[in-house]
Amino acid sequence: MSLILVVVIIFATIVFILFRLNKGRRILPMQIAKVNELVQYFNSTRIQIDCSVHDLDYGISKTSETISCSVFGISAYKNKVLNERYEDAIILFDADSNQLFDVEEFINSGLLPKIIVNELSDFLNLKPETYEFSDNSDLATDFVLLKTGVWLGDKINGNVELMRGHAPAFESWSNLRDGVEQLEFVITQWLENEAKQERKVIKKSK
Repeated sequence: MSLILVVVIIFATIVFILFRLNKGRRILPMQIAKVNELVQYFNSTRIQIDCSVHDLDYGISKTSETISCSVFGISAYKNKVLNERYEDAIILFDADSNQLFDVEEFINSGLLPKIIVNELSDFLNLKPETYEFSDNSDLATDFVLLKTGVWLGDKINGNVELMRGHAPAFESWSNLRDGVEQLEFVITQWLENEAKQERKVIKKSK
């Protein structure tokens, strides 16, 4: 069980106490509930990841089996060969996806702590666009293809095969992997810090 899940379980058991003992900070239990919802959402997501290559003569092909994981599973992916080969590879989305997850709903909730919202913003594709490989290069191009089924905005008409996002997390595979790891760290730290503060409040109230 990951550290972040342990922290969330601990918080789930003290939310009722917070409502009763922390009347002056009623927003905190709602924030905790929203962070808990975010974590549960991340753990329930299923993302398909294809480490792929585009060749001018042979088109697109996969270089490994399809990876199926949750959002947090991205940072936990440990295939050394693929991680090294695709370190600087671009991130692309399939025709039915232009977001990693439904980040906008959580950012606009008004309940998540600002430090977590700031991290989520690195995953929000505000201007995703169609992508085509150049016909002027004889070199094969490695890329990571994401299939999430999450689409923000109006669907694009026409024959769309690939989408590219311009959020910081999607500049490369290493950016995405590190961005997810940083997001998990920030969420865990926030929960741990609030747990310490609430233990102090509970202790004083006794």
